[in-house]
Amino acid sequence: MPIQVEPSTNNVLTLFEYEWTDALSDREIRLLSKLSRASRIEILKPVIREGRTYFQARQFVGILRLGQRTIQILPKFHRSSNRQQSEQEATRNLLLMLDYAGHLGIREVNLASLNSAQDWFEVLIYLFALNLKRQWLKGAARTYEPIDAVLPVLKGKWRLPAQMHRPEQKHLFAVTYDEFTEDNPLNRVFRYVVEKLWQLTRNSQNRQMLSELRYWMDGVALLPVVTSQMAQGITLTRLNQQYEPLLNLARLFLEKLGLELSASDQTAFALVFDMNQLFEGFLTGFMKRHRRDVLPESLRGCQLLPQGRNAAFYLARLRGKRVFKLIPD
Repeated sequence: MPIQVEPSTNNVLTLFEYEWTDALSDREIRLLSKLSRASRIEILKPVIREGRTYFQARQFVGILRLGQRTIQILPKFHRSSNRQQSEQEATRNLLLMLDYAGHLGIREVNLASLNSAQDWFEVLIYLFALNLKRQWLKGAARTYEPIDAVLPVLKGKWRLPAQMHRPEQKHLFAVTYDEFTEDNPLNRVFRYVVEKLWQLTRNSQNRQMLSELRYWMDGVALLPVVTSQMAQGITLTRLNQQYEPLLNLARLFLEKLGLELSASDQTAFALVFDMNQLFEGFLTGFMKRHRRDVLPESLRGCQLLPQGRNAAFYLARLRGKRVFKLIPD
């Protein structure tokens, strides 16, 4: 039986999977419809009961920002019967599931802020800002980057074709040289995500940390647009491998908020996960990480694929063709 949920006093509405509410205004309903069309999924399902319209959470968990209203949808994984404790337990479990599924990469040791965070999205921002701040204090990731310049001295590689296009500048040299700099692709991704999260956060602690990062990263170019594909193309080396968890989280923000982060209107956005796929990723990641403890010795070297991805099985054959493809639950 679905449970109707009323909004809390801080304008954050928390739903568990398949709970429902009638507390949305007309403007919030329009923003919800806009987000559903943009993401091509029905995040909250409208239901008519006794002549009134209610909105029911489905299998999608995460965050919806509808103007001043924030809706967080949590998984049904909790033990407590107390509503507040249940929300905290479910939020913690969701973060751990994301970690095992490979989306997060930052361990539970940093979840002490859970009680003071406004919502689940602010917890993610806190994890990103806090860990990036700690890494930046140890020293920004620097790499050798090629720089094209026109200098009064010959430095690096002389670009003769470019020089010949400037015959009037015989006293200057068109050159390319390598500079050991923090203005590199990895830090440009972080700089872009910091800027966008600074625009989206409503938590004063998060905003303060992101403001500090914006100041410290002033030497890194702020690109007009950074996509998740650009972040996927970054290859880490042994010199900057410690940034892998942060890069994973930055990719998550870019992938889930890609449309909204590049838009000028920041009044509505969604960061949601299909619980079916997330749970499969969690189980696969859990077994990979603890295969010695959960798998028999004969299976410890096997390949683990969530939902049979990259592997297809069929129930029967008909005239030489495989039919009735199996999709395991």
